[in-house]
Amino acid sequence: MKYVIGETIIEASDSWSGPNGYRFVYAKDHPNAPKSNQMYEHIVVMEKKLGRFLSNEEVVHHIDGDRSNNHPNNLMVYKDNAVHCFNHYRKIALDSCGNADYVKCWICKEWDTPSNNMISCRGYAHRICSNEYRNKWAKEKRRRLNGSSWN
Repeated sequence: MKYVIGETIIEASDSWSGPNGYRFVYAKDHPNAPKSNQMYEHIVVMEKKLGRFLSNEEVVHHIDGDRSNNHPNNLMVYKDNAVHCFNHYRKIALDSCGNADYVKCWICKEWDTPSNNMISCRGYAHRICSNEYRNKWAKEKRRRLNGSSWN
């Protein structure tokens, strides 16, 4: 199987599935191939569709979520992994609560608007959940200190 990407012709063998569900091709002439010459098939397919090689920052996404479905119409490119992850999070929000703009409180696990949450080191949390959590752990810390012996 030959792929023409820009002015480069890539010889690729038949594809096979890896343990992670992604399909691989052997592409020895690909400039970004590792020493094993095994490339993810979806990357080679997208590069053929675009007519250029992908940058190291770009990420190919399977629209239907099926890692083995490498049809060109099922693939899209994100400029970097941050945008890719952000859109995955929005899909999870949409599927969970019906609104892609909502965020999940890590304490009570409820979805709500970002304006009703604050950002903490562990993610979004409602102010009331955060205060209750902080008070609970402060009380527990005091109990442990008062119950311990310092002899």
